[in-house]
Amino acid sequence: MTRSPLRLLVFPADDKGLLRDLDAAVGRVPPEATEDEAMAAVQEDLRRWYRSLTVRERDSLGGYPDDPARVWYVYRDGRIRKHDAGLNRLYRALSEARVTVASSEAAVAGAREVARAAGYHVDVARPGGFAPAEAVRRTKPRASAAAER
Repeated sequence: MTRSPLRLLVFPADDKGLLRDLDAAVGRVPPEATEDEAMAAVQEDLRRWYRSLTVRERDSLGGYPDDPARVWYVYRDGRIRKHDAGLNRLYRALSEARVTVASSEAAVAGAREVARAAGYHVDVARPGGFAPAEAVRRTKPRASAAAER
């Protein structure tokens, strides 16, 4: 059975990072997945970065009988909400950071390959080298600025 085209309606529509992440998540869904499995997989995938993200299928009453398109509504914040410049700035910064990390990982991997090809011994790759680390607690309290003078 051939699937009908998928149309994604994203809220907020101007979140380019979300659009990029959503496109990648939809591309990772196995072709044999049912509609419900596909929506659940996309939602679970994106919840790593968008904790309130919700994916809903358009109700049959919301379309036309002769429109074969499948429509998903994707709500970054779990619902449509008023524009929040601070929240949008946060999501944009996090998205740009993920892009920077991915590009850095690719550059490091490429540099390792070139070094190997040139005959240099290269240490084993450190997977997750850019993964978040837990904060380390100081064992001694910091000296006050007055005491340092």
